[in-house]
Amino acid sequence: MKRLVERPFGDVMFASVLLLGDGATERALLPPLLRHALGNDAHGICVIDPGSLGNELARALVKFATMTGTPWVAFADADVSGQEAIDTLAGLGDGDPSRVVWVNGVDAAGNCLPGALEDMLRNHDENMCRDACLAVRPDLGGLATARLMKKTKGSAGASLAAAMITSYPDESDWPQPIQDLLTRVRAEI
Repeated sequence: MKRLVERPFGDVMFASVLLLGDGATERALLPPLLRHALGNDAHGICVIDPGSLGNELARALVKFATMTGTPWVAFADADVSGQEAIDTLAGLGDGDPSRVVWVNGVDAAGNCLPGALEDMLRNHDENMCRDACLAVRPDLGGLATARLMKKTKGSAGASLAAAMITSYPDESDWPQPIQDLLTRVRAEI
């Protein structure tokens, strides 16, 4: 616990909900969106980027949450490694599949749709994404939006959150997977 939980993420010990993201963009994007949508109820939600949902740190955090009775939710990419990581994490937790919200949602059969957070945001509003990324790196204006988002991955999260809140102040206009995440987090607080 000291090595894998307390040192890098000491705030998890006081969290009301652990929200595991699948990268640095999620770490910067989700807290402002949560505060906007949940107001004071967002206090105590700890958004964590363990580096990968498949690594030792993510496993330690889920074990910690399970042992302490702290609710946890994963916001996961639906690539092969993301699906494998979620299978492992679910086995370490209580096995509740609703603890996972896929960043691109699910199809009618309940299967996760492939893609990453950037795909979901770009599909929602490509111009908003482009403007938010160019606010961080105006020197990359010649790149296509998908490439621009990849180049600013990790550094554009806060700018993307601000753009989402400004462009879509009502959370019901946000991408469905983010709305699903909010619903799941609300169920835990």
